[in-house]
Amino acid sequence: MSDKPKYNTTLNDLIESLTGLLAPLQDSSIELDNTAVYWKVGLHIQHHIDAHFDKQNYSAYLFSTLPQVLEVSRDILYHCVKFYKMYPQFNPVSNNIGWSHYKILMSIKSPDERKTYEQIVADKKINVSDLITMIRKKDENLFTLERSQLPALSEFPY
Repeated sequence: MSDKPKYNTTLNDLIESLTGLLAPLQDSSIELDNTAVYWKVGLHIQHHIDAHFDKQNYSAYLFSTLPQVLEVSRDILYHCVKFYKMYPQFNPVSNNIGWSHYKILMSIKSPDERKTYEQIVADKKINVSDLITMIRKKDENLFTLERSQLPALSEFPY
């Protein structure tokens, strides 16, 4: 008998699992790292999709159904799955990197470049706006600047 979680579930089982994972995020009295929760959501959804690979347009159906049932935006669910795919073995580098950071980091296709930015965020405690600015500029000089020297970004594009 295996202790491995079973992801080959029905849609109702998936909804029940996701509801349980997301419920603590609804309670503002609970201090919770939503990054780990979103990674688990992505894991469950992706494994469910993989188990139903033989059904034509199943993922489209899933992403039209889940947001309504879970009362979570489709974009968040897409980001969760993308997060899981980009970080299949999620081991946070630092507590300084949160969900908003990861959403930005996922825009970087190169794993090596993404890892470099992760380390900079962790070491220098870079906020999301400064991370966006660094990525947009892609200026090597920014890697040596202190946080207070980074140009501020007036708006958050996400």
